[in-house]
Amino acid sequence: MTAPAESVLRSGVGWLHHNLEWFDPQRWERFLPRRRFPASPLLELVVLLRCLRRGPFAELAGALVEAGLDLAERVTRRAEFREGLHRADLTFPYYAYLVCVLAEAGRDTRSLRDSVRSIVETNIGDVTCADRPAPTLMELRYVLDVGSIACPLPTLGELYPSSIVAARDTPLFFGDDDAYAVTHVLFYLTDFGVRPLPVDPAERERVRELVLIMLAGYLARGNLDLAGELMLCAETLGAHQHDLLDHGWRLMAGARRADGAVPSPLHDPAIVPAVQGEKRAAYLFGTCFHTTMVAAMAASERRRRALAE
Repeated sequence: MTAPAESVLRSGVGWLHHNLEWFDPQRWERFLPRRRFPASPLLELVVLLRCLRRGPFAELAGALVEAGLDLAERVTRRAEFREGLHRADLTFPYYAYLVCVLAEAGRDTRSLRDSVRSIVETNIGDVTCADRPAPTLMELRYVLDVGSIACPLPTLGELYPSSIVAARDTPLFFGDDDAYAVTHVLFYLTDFGVRPLPVDPAERERVRELVLIMLAGYLARGNLDLAGELMLCAETLGAHQHDLLDHGWRLMAGARRADGAVPSPLHDPAIVPAVQGEKRAAYLFGTCFHTTMVAAMAASERRRRALAE
């Protein structure tokens, strides 16, 4: 079933384009909590745009893609972005990620990309230190692969055995942070669905069942943010015809607001009438943008696989 997924994507793309200004860190920080990496929401948008650019809805999302990349390019030209990149602290992978995705999209980030390469080559701030947590190393390796920047880190396949996905822990004891760690490992290993999970068939089937068990739990709890990420993972693992995915898309379409946004677990409809003006817009954006984006990402991958059959 692709109709609910496509409907969610189409309305979500329109909502995101209408609210694009809120992805600017300067706009975000007027009403919403500052992030450790200030451009986190913008980076998440650019990751979505990358998926849309190479998917079956590229033409539909064309205006959003170009406007979003324009905004990201402007943000990377600001002094505070360059200063943050050159600190080479624990947020370095996020700065590098935004630079590398923009470069891949054909935007002019040569000087910033040169800075990323120099920091990696000289290991300023121990950014490639082997004793960093496995998720951090995997994320950085993925980011540098996107940017075609050589690094001394093990490959993603070599890092996989130390990941939470390979640990064979029961998902019944996973918290939300664990679930997000699972989805991100799978995003990086498959490049958001473009390539197959680089494991043997038995391990792939085990991971597929792990994802479906987790998805059932988060759908039952009504957490559409993690459900959206797990639906994307399920698609990449070949479960796109599973009844649970159809159920998930019906829930996603049913939960969607009239304006096209899909609310996250943080969203409380009772708060909306209590605030007005920009504060209301900020609340709606802050509690809806991420779930709306992961839903669009999952819908794009679902349609791509349906067309490939």
